[in-house]
Amino acid sequence: QNLSLDGRSLKNDEASLQDLKVYPNCVIFLKADEPTGEVTSTVDDYLNVPTRPEEGFKGTNLLGR
Repeated sequence: QNLSLDGRSLKNDEASLQDLKVYPNCVIFLKADEPTGEVTSTVDDYLNVPTRPEEGFKGTNLLGR
């Protein structure tokens, strides 16, 4: 997946949201890559996630499903 904000790509996996200048009410755009090779995960793998907020998103409105 490719994430972008205000036309700039968010590629630094080590940076915090603040480092990337992602603030409340920002809109992050997602462009999904085409699958390559054999897909080993299923939809059920993604539906069976914890329903509590992730630690990195504490205090925001971003909650797990």
